[in-house]
Amino acid sequence: MRGGAAAAVGITVLAAAGVALTLWAQQGSAPQPARAAYDRIAKAVTGEDPQRRCYTDVRQSDGSIVGHYVGSRACHDFLAPRRFTGVYVDEFEGQMFLEGAGVAERYVIPCRWIWLTVDEKSDVRRWARPKDGGNLSRVWLLDFVGRATPPAPNSHNGYGHMGVFEGEVLVDQVISARLIGSYEGYSHAGPGALVTRKEDCPIA
Repeated sequence: MRGGAAAAVGITVLAAAGVALTLWAQQGSAPQPARAAYDRIAKAVTGEDPQRRCYTDVRQSDGSIVGHYVGSRACHDFLAPRRFTGVYVDEFEGQMFLEGAGVAERYVIPCRWIWLTVDEKSDVRRWARPKDGGNLSRVWLLDFVGRATPPAPNSHNGYGHMGVFEGEVLVDQVISARLIGSYEGYSHAGPGALVTRKEDCPIA
């Protein structure tokens, strides 16, 4: 009986410790490796990626705590580096990459949205991007070395702005960049616009 009771106590303690460790790893204040380990286990068990590794808690001057995005390099898994060519549509909160596209009279953004990321480690010395954003959207012809996220079986993968993009390409080194067009506002301005969006996309 004593052995059984001791075993029961041990199991209870381990279970409590497991719950405590799980709750700790879920927090943005936990070390990034702990949050990454939690994500791997949760994804293996549930099939969903909670992406706790992607955000860390930052205390503001007023005492409040907000989640700070750690960046795509630390958040997402990427395939091996390779060369990409295509058209980059640079809109406010709508940075679409159309791999394989070339110079054309108009562009149609497909149903599968791909986000393009340039961060502090990207070598963009050959890309003279204007610093003034404003309401002007630009279309670029790009040739670069980068990495793409692995294909996923569903359409809700959490990439890009607000997590609504289905994939992401991370730029490592720009080989060449050429501005091929610009327009005011957004790409859904009308059928005669330089860039429009495919209208018959299925609703997930």
